[in-house]
Amino acid sequence: MKKALALVCCLLAMVYLLYHTGFFSYIRDGGSLVEPMRVEVKLNEHRRSPSGELMPSQGATILKPDANAYEGSPYLQQYDSWQWQGVQSGVVEFWSSGLERAVDKIVTVTNNGNTPVYVRVVFAFEHLSSTLWKNVYTAQGANQIIHHGTVTIHGQLFDLYSYTYAQSLAPGETSCPSLVQIALDANANAFDLMVIAGGYEIISVAQACQATGLPSELPGDAFTVLNTLVGEISTEQHPWVGQ
Repeated sequence: MKKALALVCCLLAMVYLLYHTGFFSYIRDGGSLVEPMRVEVKLNEHRRSPSGELMPSQGATILKPDANAYEGSPYLQQYDSWQWQGVQSGVVEFWSSGLERAVDKIVTVTNNGNTPVYVRVVFAFEHLSSTLWKNVYTAQGANQIIHHGTVTIHGQLFDLYSYTYAQSLAPGETSCPSLVQIALDANANAFDLMVIAGGYEIISVAQACQATGLPSELPGDAFTVLNTLVGEISTEQHPWVGQ
């Protein structure tokens, strides 16, 4: 259902998740005409309330090292199930209470348009030397999370990731989570706290394209369609090129 991935972060920092509403209309696949459709998606961030309900996540999140978050820790493989009622309904697994300082970062996408869409979320994590563990919902491997490398945004280094949803998103529906939780490594490097004294930055953007009205020669899987109509994600091609 998920993968625990190592990312970089700091000893004690505030995490900001910036989210955007995306408007995309694509009309060509190479030389083939694709019927233009306006699509509109919104990226959401939530956390669980003490009673287990979803609440909007606002403001900065303070991370502290978790004594049970480290390479090979059994706690990174222990989960508590939580029922997710979204377009890809199923059980989302959160780290167990053994990770006392794990932080909810439940990122979803809502289709506010009037046509089905394929969706991906592009994440940029500020590049540091300490380790942040990431709980990612992969829907039994159907969804794809890819690390593309390191890029420069506003003069700072970031680790670039993309998360592609395998299923199309119908009008008015909200996806399952992509990012679910983060936890700071027990052996976090104090040097990074000085590097990002003003706060640790996570930037994210939702990208979408139409899932209908496509040419017959274009494979219908989300990954191929997004790469063809929106463009592939790489260190040379991403939402923040030139920034």
